[in-house]
Amino acid sequence: MRFEHSCGIFIYTHKEGRRLFLILKRGRSLDVSKGHIESGESEVGAAIRETFEETGIKVIPDRFFRHNMTYVFRADGELIKKRVTMFIGELPKEEKVMLSHEHTGFLWMDFDEAMKRFRFNPHKRLLLHANLYIDRIERMSGLNARYMRLGERTGWTLSRNLVPGCGPLDAKVMIVGQAPGANEDVRRVPFVGRAGEMLNRLLKTAGLDRNRVYITSVVQFFPENNRAPTEEEVEACLPFLREQIDIVDPKLVISLGNVAMRVLTGEDRIMERHGEVLPLKLISGRETRCFVTLHPAAGVRFKKNVRLLENDFKRLKSLNKIH
Repeated sequence: MRFEHSCGIFIYTHKEGRRLFLILKRGRSLDVSKGHIESGESEVGAAIRETFEETGIKVIPDRFFRHNMTYVFRADGELIKKRVTMFIGELPKEEKVMLSHEHTGFLWMDFDEAMKRFRFNPHKRLLLHANLYIDRIERMSGLNARYMRLGERTGWTLSRNLVPGCGPLDAKVMIVGQAPGANEDVRRVPFVGRAGEMLNRLLKTAGLDRNRVYITSVVQFFPENNRAPTEEEVEACLPFLREQIDIVDPKLVISLGNVAMRVLTGEDRIMERHGEVLPLKLISGRETRCFVTLHPAAGVRFKKNVRLLENDFKRLKSLNKIH
């Protein structure tokens, strides 16, 4: 059996209030844009190149969406097992489809029509995953737009720069810290300073890839001088955190520090409860758990806490139910 690996981008657009997907025609069959990875290419690079070669569209895929299709087929008497890594990307404005010789036509279909006309089950699963993920993109975009307006309040004492959450919107693991620091305030990305470097090391200890977890904070505006957010500030931001958890719908939430632990679990004894898995109080009716530990900044400031954090994340790895 021969093995092949291809990549592609499932393109979508919005027209007259409808979400439409680009479906390619190959004879009587329907297909999506994809092709083989060339020597030295990354998956994303191959997906961008193949999509342009097949459709004439230059599109940058979503940073975090990935969907793998695996199937077996026979060609010229040889059995081939194929893995296709698919990304999604929104059609850039004014771009027009210019098909390669491999395809006989193309269609823009909405979700319902595409589900009816696709005959290949891996394509149906891709469509379902992509459609749900785009729903999450749009919900999170709307949430961030509303969240940003908190900074317009009179008497607002936090930074006016929203630091949005970052990561896959279908992540199985979600990390919640206290609030952004000065580096995060400038770069608008959570955990990019020294505490972020420590978090990256701790995630490796737990066997987690930072690119596969969603990272956010209880308060997503920088409190000047790195002070703790006030109860009023936490209460103002709490509805947005609840909505983020609802959108991502993780299997496990990791709380970093006492503020996040208290908000997420109702407990406030971090030195007694760190390394434990507690019920998540923000959501009812779901089997979502919260793993509580210190904030990585506690390890940056006090070296004695580094071993404690490392042991917590080793225990997190041993749970082995979050991958």
